[in-house]
Amino acid sequence: MAQVRKVEAPLAAPAKLGADLVVLPRETADDGRGLYDDSVITIVKELKSLGADARYQHEKDERAWIGEESAATLALALIIGIASSAGWSALQALFRGSFSTKRVRVRVGRYEKLADGTTKAEWYEVEGNGEDVADALTQLAAGKGSDEEAGKKEIEA
Repeated sequence: MAQVRKVEAPLAAPAKLGADLVVLPRETADDGRGLYDDSVITIVKELKSLGADARYQHEKDERAWIGEESAATLALALIIGIASSAGWSALQALFRGSFSTKRVRVRVGRYEKLADGTTKAEWYEVEGNGEDVADALTQLAAGKGSDEEAGKKEIEA
């Protein structure tokens, strides 16, 4: 079972995404470069191969890769905004595929365009093995987990 908790939006979170999936940096350097976890070096290519319109928030020359020894137990540490059902499907397929038995942590922004044209984003952190994380993402994609539901919980598929 995956651990799911509602979290604050990352500082780098854009108001609108402009793609099905946008991978965000862990932090931003003083010079404006996005500092991305080295576990996501190939993730955009993998998501595109699953049919999603995916991109990094920063262009190639504005990205740097960082790693931490403490994150070595995680196969993937990902911060990503999702704006479409194609994005949800690709991310779930990724976790059910190459990461199904590996421990992953994803901070995911559920972006929704409202009737008045504005965009609402809710952010969650999900951690567990890839298969369990994919199951939790299925529930988040369906709208489970809301502004009223805060704090740590476990989602069962």
